[in-house]
Amino acid sequence: MLIGVIIGIVLYAANLRHFSIDAHLFFFYMIPPIILDAGFFIPNRTFFDNIGTILLYAIVGTILNTFLLGFSLWGVSLTSAMPFRLDVMQILTFAALMSAVDPMSVLAIFDDAHVTECLYIIVFGESLVNNGIAVVCCMNMSFSYDKQYLPVVRNLH
Repeated sequence: MLIGVIIGIVLYAANLRHFSIDAHLFFFYMIPPIILDAGFFIPNRTFFDNIGTILLYAIVGTILNTFLLGFSLWGVSLTSAMPFRLDVMQILTFAALMSAVDPMSVLAIFDDAHVTECLYIIVFGESLVNNGIAVVCCMNMSFSYDKQYLPVVRNLH
């Protein structure tokens, strides 16, 4: 928070009243410190003892969630249920953004219920890795849409 105040003072002093944050700045300079801060105080031993479970839930779950949500929305967009039509890559980019899960309410309940440290670390570790996977999926979908690297998928629509 202190860094944000300092940056705000510097921007105010430089007369940058209309400073905007683009996706590059957000993904490459703002997200990594947040994830680093979240993962810095995690118990390493428990985390690495359960790394297989964490990676399974994070990688497979996020990718599966992205494609299930994306193709479900794409199927709905083919009907008259939506007043507009979106390209399949636009929908998959949106689905990748939505597949990042934030289990903070679950972790708060875990604190109150005094669950085992192992379960807490699995859920917390999965959320950390899940966020990274979701960012990578979103960037790949967005890049593929912008550069039109997937003509086969584009022809599905």
